[in-house]
Amino acid sequence: MTKNWRNNFGRRRGKALRSSQKSFMKDLEKYCPHGIRLSENPNRKKINFFANEKPIWLEIGFGSGEHLFYQAQDNPSVNFIGCEP
Repeated sequence: MTKNWRNNFGRRRGKALRSSQKSFMKDLEKYCPHGIRLSENPNRKKINFFANEKPIWLEIGFGSGEHLFYQAQDNPSVNFIGCEP
């Protein structure tokens, strides 16, 4: 019996924060007690990156892109954006 194997480059749990990151998070909590909120700017010109109505998946920290590439091949009906922090 063969098991369907899928290579997964993602993590189940994130890496621990470095001390500088912990300090930043404390400052962020102090100055933004309600969190960071993103709102649409009505004066900003709208840009349509994709000329279709497919859903958009965002992968943050895609490294060399192996996982993003796999997902794009496996999900042709989705638009993908990969970004590195």
